[in-house]
Amino acid sequence: MDKRKLKFLLGLMTCAFALSALAPIAAEEETTSDTTQQTTTIQEDQSESNHNEEGDKSSFDHEDLYDITSRYGYDYDENYKPASSIVVDAESGQIIYGDNIDLERDPASLTKVMTAYLVFEAIEKGKISLDTRIVATENDRAISTIPDISNNKIVVGVEYPVRELLSLMLYPSSNVATIMLSHAISDTEANYIEMMNNKAKELGMTKTKFYNASGANISSFRGLYNPEGVEDLNNVTTARDFAILTYYFLKNYPKLLEFTKEPAVTTMEGTEVEETFYTLNYMIPGMKHGYFNVDGIKTGSSPTAQLNHLVTAKHGALRVIEVVMGVGDWWDYITSANYRSQYGNALLEKAYTEFKVETLLKAGEHVVDGQKIKIDKDIQVLTKGDKKPTYKLVGDEIVVENIIPTLTKNIQTNIYKVSKISEEKTTNSDSSKETTNVAVKTFDNESDSGTFIGWLKGLSQYPLLLAGLILTLSVLISGIIMATIQVFKKKD
Repeated sequence: MDKRKLKFLLGLMTCAFALSALAPIAAEEETTSDTTQQTTTIQEDQSESNHNEEGDKSSFDHEDLYDITSRYGYDYDENYKPASSIVVDAESGQIIYGDNIDLERDPASLTKVMTAYLVFEAIEKGKISLDTRIVATENDRAISTIPDISNNKIVVGVEYPVRELLSLMLYPSSNVATIMLSHAISDTEANYIEMMNNKAKELGMTKTKFYNASGANISSFRGLYNPEGVEDLNNVTTARDFAILTYYFLKNYPKLLEFTKEPAVTTMEGTEVEETFYTLNYMIPGMKHGYFNVDGIKTGSSPTAQLNHLVTAKHGALRVIEVVMGVGDWWDYITSANYRSQYGNALLEKAYTEFKVETLLKAGEHVVDGQKIKIDKDIQVLTKGDKKPTYKLVGDEIVVENIIPTLTKNIQTNIYKVSKISEEKTTNSDSSKETTNVAVKTFDNESDSGTFIGWLKGLSQYPLLLAGLILTLSVLISGIIMATIQVFKKKD
């Protein structure tokens, strides 16, 4: 046999060996991919659990606030830097930014947001309505005259509708309005404090403890408000916990924003106690540091808390929740309030510039993991730059593997119900419909369909079939080689 014939035979044998080797590799590759994905999911769940308990900084964006404020053109001063801050996607509960989010702080009048939540919950349960009238007592009038706490004018015997008391609580931060609302939904002041703490526990506010209804400690009321058996202490919470409270508030009772979005409000209009109040939230449009899309919620301040704010804003598809705590010095209120707003606006700029909501899967029919499904509503996800989540089909659910952690492991907004259409394989007749034939997929949907590579990729979804095809080809080629050898031997 001459050298040319020998080289030809060796080439054919090499091809056969290569094809045979590919069969187990092709089958193994699919298995390895699935195993990796499962491991990743477990690790992410464990990481999120640790994050939620320990506030692991590495799991979310914690860029220095000075850098953020400077980058977006706002003033900053180290003497007025917030002690803690957090920005959250209000839809998914994912943390856009965080700094000392689990640092325990005095919420001051942010406490009134919990009272507002319980009021809306009582309305939902039918205990009261927005039109329920609460008759002012002599004790209410006396509380309204205490100069050391924020209040409004109260006249004995006047009937105050719940909706007016909500405005009074949220705009001038009236402590007497807060106490009147608490009396409307609880039989005793001590029971009301228990209601607040039970609700905090229910929502997952693990580092929150309430000792009063309004943020002013019990002794501030000069004996006119005295929950029996409750210690005279400042309320305690964290930026994360109040973001959790606001997350559920906006989910359950978005009507709250009707009471917080205006720069000013006139209460008890047309009565002897009519008053007009400007919001203490300088970030509301129309105010000094108005940001064009801020529509809530509450500020708070005290000598122990310094200055806090809890705001929400929406731009495009993205609504965010922002909590800033411990700004400046209560005794230097005006300057501190200005810096509070500047830091707050800078964080909103960061959120809307660096993060966006994108459509992962459009409503309609898709093929995921070889299964034809129907999605009733667009699946939208939070993204940052090139960081894009993947997803997979698990039973009758699309599970999105989020790359941005959530406030708490109890918030699971990454699971979407789908309808399975059939178990039949997709045919060419379905080619006009949008399909996604992968086990784990991002929404970069460039397709190789119609090409040889695309054909191979399609076969890769059926590893056993591919392995069998490759093995068959290798046997066929080996047979051809052996026959060729016999022919050459005869000729030689």
